[in-house]
Amino acid sequence: MKIKVAIVEDEINSLNDLKKLILSYKDKYSFEYEIYSYFNGLDFLNDYKGQFDVIFLDIEMPKINGMEVAKKIRSLNDSTLIIFETNIIQYAIDGYEVQAFDFLIKPIKEPRFRLTFSHISNELNHKYNEETITINTKSEILNILIDDLLYIEVMNHNLFVHTIKETIKIRGQLNAFETKLKNNSFSRCNNPYLVNLKHVKSIKGEYCILDNDEELKISQTKRNSFLSDFANYIGV
Repeated sequence: MKIKVAIVEDEINSLNDLKKLILSYKDKYSFEYEIYSYFNGLDFLNDYKGQFDVIFLDIEMPKINGMEVAKKIRSLNDSTLIIFETNIIQYAIDGYEVQAFDFLIKPIKEPRFRLTFSHISNELNHKYNEETITINTKSEILNILIDDLLYIEVMNHNLFVHTIKETIKIRGQLNAFETKLKNNSFSRCNNPYLVNLKHVKSIKGEYCILDNDEELKISQTKRNSFLSDFANYIGV
């Protein structure tokens, strides 16, 4: 996954030093980083549409200062990580108003930046966590993204793992998968079917309709629990 980083800094040397620090650590973490540079807050705001994951923002800039830029960012996007750069430590108090993720005091020292970048990477890993589940076939061991699972079906003592790309036949117990996936929004619409609620497009009568337009029958015994799980998932 590519992470978009903006540096908003009017001092060219400070901007280049920060860019070098980011590039020196990017290979140590699991994300790719695209870096965009802006020399003042107005140019940044003219370009900003909520597209950045991380923004390094100088506070003392001409035309519009970094704190005002941060307020405008927060009016558009609450999840962007804002890291202030400043020569004046008391600005840190004002940063609480815009939920600043961290502060870096200029000139930025490598050990302090390393700590900040580690915190950024941990936060992004949590935000973009891609969980997998391991399944064993006769010939190989596969790691499947849980988000890619449509449903798991038991038939004739075999399990069929239906993903958005393929169907994989394995041996196993559906109850075991139900236990593994209990915290990942899966529910039984019928004894043979364990369904990923993320991929349920609609419910029509006795059937749940998946994103790929497959129709799975909802049994009478599972109907109430399945509808309740689906309602909780979509927030009804």
